[in-house]
Amino acid sequence: MNCQKNELLLYRLIDGELSPDDVRDVSEHIENCTVCRQQAVQMQQLSDHLRLLPSPEPTGDLLQS
Repeated sequence: MNCQKNELLLYRLIDGELSPDDVRDVSEHIENCTVCRQQAVQMQQLSDHLRLLPSPEPTGDLLQS
């Protein structure tokens, strides 16, 4: 797997949207590629931080429509 393809799959990996075969392929790649491994760690940290943000409440106008 090349880094460009891996980058596209990293987002789906973090969101839990990959097949078991793709998870295996991406995991093998990031074990052997320090650049992609660092990117995966950063993306996971960002995802974790975003999950901590409160969900916005819909405005009254939105609820009426």
